[in-house]
Amino acid sequence: MNARQSDTEFVVRNHLQAFVEQQGVDAILRDYDDDARFLSEIRTYHGKREIRGFFEAFLASLPPNAINHF
Repeated sequence: MNARQSDTEFVVRNHLQAFVEQQGVDAILRDYDDDARFLSEIRTYHGKREIRGFFEAFLASLPPNAINHF
């Protein structure tokens, strides 16, 4: 595994832990710089404000108790 894979795995694990432990969007956003880019299937989000919006919408779209089933 190279450094880039290791960094990516670290970030993904942080996001999953924040999700499962219901730490909220702020915990996820700690992994992003202010000028970060986040790529989704639909668009590219620029900066923490837009990335926050993505994660808030994603979490809000989950069915009830989805985190418990995860």
